[in-house]
Amino acid sequence: GYAPVFGPVWPLWILLIYAVTVLTLVNFIRARRSSAYAEHRNRLGYIIVGIAISLVGGVFDALPPLGLPLYPGAIPATIVFCILTTIAIMKYNLLDINFVLRRTAAYVLTSAIMAAPVIALFFLATRAAVKSPGGPWLYIVLIIVLALSVPTLWGMVQRRVDKWFYRQRYDYLKALEAFSGQTQSLSDFTRVGRTTVGMVAGALHASNVYLLQPLAKSGDFQVTFAAVDLAGNSGIVIKAGSPLLRWLEKSGGILRRQDISVIPQLQNVVWEEAELLEKVRAELIAPLKSRGGKISGLLLVGQKLSEQPYSVEDTQLVATIRHQIAVTLENTRLYRDILEARENLETWLNSMSDCVMIVDTGQTVQFVNQAAATSFGMGDEKTCWKVLGKEARCPDCPVEATPGNQRTSPRHIGTRKIGELEYEVATAPLLNPDGSVSIIEVFRDITERKRLEEQIIQAKVKIETLRQSEQMKTDLLSMVSHELRTPLAVIKGYISTFLRHSGEWGEGERRDFLLDIDQETDYLTKLVGNLLDMSRLESGAMKLEKDWYHLSEILEGAESALEAVTRHHRLEVRVTADLPPIFVDRIRIGQVLVNLCENAAKYSPPVSRITIGAELSSDSVIVNVADEGKGISPPDLERVFDRFFRVEDNHHANAGIGLGLSICRGIVEAHYGEIWAESELGKGSRFSFSLPISEKESSRLRLR
Repeated sequence: GYAPVFGPVWPLWILLIYAVTVLTLVNFIRARRSSAYAEHRNRLGYIIVGIAISLVGGVFDALPPLGLPLYPGAIPATIVFCILTTIAIMKYNLLDINFVLRRTAAYVLTSAIMAAPVIALFFLATRAAVKSPGGPWLYIVLIIVLALSVPTLWGMVQRRVDKWFYRQRYDYLKALEAFSGQTQSLSDFTRVGRTTVGMVAGALHASNVYLLQPLAKSGDFQVTFAAVDLAGNSGIVIKAGSPLLRWLEKSGGILRRQDISVIPQLQNVVWEEAELLEKVRAELIAPLKSRGGKISGLLLVGQKLSEQPYSVEDTQLVATIRHQIAVTLENTRLYRDILEARENLETWLNSMSDCVMIVDTGQTVQFVNQAAATSFGMGDEKTCWKVLGKEARCPDCPVEATPGNQRTSPRHIGTRKIGELEYEVATAPLLNPDGSVSIIEVFRDITERKRLEEQIIQAKVKIETLRQSEQMKTDLLSMVSHELRTPLAVIKGYISTFLRHSGEWGEGERRDFLLDIDQETDYLTKLVGNLLDMSRLESGAMKLEKDWYHLSEILEGAESALEAVTRHHRLEVRVTADLPPIFVDRIRIGQVLVNLCENAAKYSPPVSRITIGAELSSDSVIVNVADEGKGISPPDLERVFDRFFRVEDNHHANAGIGLGLSICRGIVEAHYGEIWAESELGKGSRFSFSLPISEKESSRLRLR
């Protein structure tokens, strides 16, 4: 040819061409370095060499303007590039010529089918536009209609042509497209596996396809499904620690069998595995990875039925569908595991002695074990609270606390009374195979346990009562012995002295001795009387001689005793004359007043005032005794009516054995009244008790 004539912009043009070519060369070099397949690297090597030769040849076309007549150079370089590319295509299957020819023919046929009617429509529209005044508008409308309809029609025609050209391969490609939708509805793991290997084998025209999955114990990969024959190849095993598996897990790509001998990382592949792959003629090895990135299976694709090598399109097809296969098989396996776990759970639950019920979020019973069916008497009821014999939903229903598919933690919801039995209930969420959440409830019969617990509590109470009784007896003996020892010692001393020296004493000295003996004897009599009164109150043997008395009459009967116990204090009585009579035992109520006044005198300073008052309150007469003593602390105030209790922080703490106020409480309660104490430190105390008025007296009082 002739040398090109260069214009003023030829340097920019040459620079642009060379820049694009150099960038292309760099991209091919990067692709070759990153490729894990020897065959792929060889293909790219041919193309890189061809591009380099073209660049060198192109330099010769740029030298004539510089005075170097080395033209032509680009033409021979281009010829060499085409030769190398052709070798790469033919030797390394860089391009599937049959596929290109079929695709070209399909495009030509599709274009011819679509072009003929379109050209005819345009021809008719052009003639109409020339002959008719409205022709241009018809022409415009036709263009709009064709613009809207041609893409849809083109797609329909293209699918028909593809189906005719590719026939069986087309059907399998469409089946692989719908693989996800078909397998998602399959709950049978075996059917999913067989469907998978059958579709892959049909789509690639492979002699066989094997699906290997790891064993549960060893982790070795063994054939589980095969497209053609599994019985003859059931011994295919790839060890768990194989370098082949480690490389596949690290790279994640599809491996060709012939690449095993050229990839450095696979030089340590156990020869038995290499021989095994050669035996089954596995041309492609595709790892199936789970969501965690670990290999959950291997897809071994055997030799093509035509014995041709697999094209790049075939490899890309396997790479496209293997991820979906992995996900589908994993989901199917999980579904199978959940079903097996559910069956095992039901078997285990039926063997339990506790009652178990599984309820969905709509409060419908899904399952009851045999113990629950026997205990609850399962009938036609399907609602959980009806099964339990309730008339309405339980207030602490665990189902209502778990709306929708919200998961909750296991929790204890207390006890429930079902019929004559009492159950302890615990709940936990339960994941169903379809992803929804149910509630599992466990009912443990604690009726017998509750009965035993009550018996234990009662036994403990009895033991504690006996212990307290024994302790009180001990305390009583200790206090009584102490309280009796002092007056007895005094009496004994006086009598002994009186017997020895009575002749030496005058009348006045004898009288003083006898008065002291009389006082000590009275104290002993009172002590024994208090003990007897307390014993009668506790045993219920105290008899009350009740009659109608005014409070003034009761005070008159106890006047001498009151004067005796308050002889060192100022006693004031503030009782109105309009109080109604009360139905009481005069002696015992007088005893209460004397005990309260004696207690007030004991804990208040001499000459201080002690006041007896009374008032009408509703249907009771309230009598109170107030003093001006030091008062009682709140902790002691709560215990002043307990038996044998005495206030310790007082100089009178050792007087008495602590029965006076306890006897007062017993007498008042025997009259169906109440007694209480009020006190403020430094200001004195106030003891009050109420005596109910009969309905007859209350009516008479209102009439007045």
